[in-house]
Amino acid sequence: MRWLVLAAAAISLSGCGLPPIVTYVSTAADILSYLTTRKTVTDHGISMVLQKDCALLRVLDGPICIEETEEEIVVHRPPKNLEALAALPFP
Repeated sequence: MRWLVLAAAAISLSGCGLPPIVTYVSTAADILSYLTTRKTVTDHGISMVLQKDCALLRVLDGPICIEETEEEIVVHRPPKNLEALAALPFP
């Protein structure tokens, strides 16, 4: 019985116990957020809590969080056609 409770807790906490629609909506929100701001929803949450500019994918290039300044804030707008999207330089 104890193993069953532990297994159920592990599955629920890992996100596997969520209905598929929640996973799909979360993934769609992350994709839209990344295409428009180059940061995921999680990155925005971490940035808001720490009051810094944080992006988890930045770990490949340097520090995850940097101090925000007016010059560093850049808003990326998604292109209106797929050819322009394919030509975008991704960091």
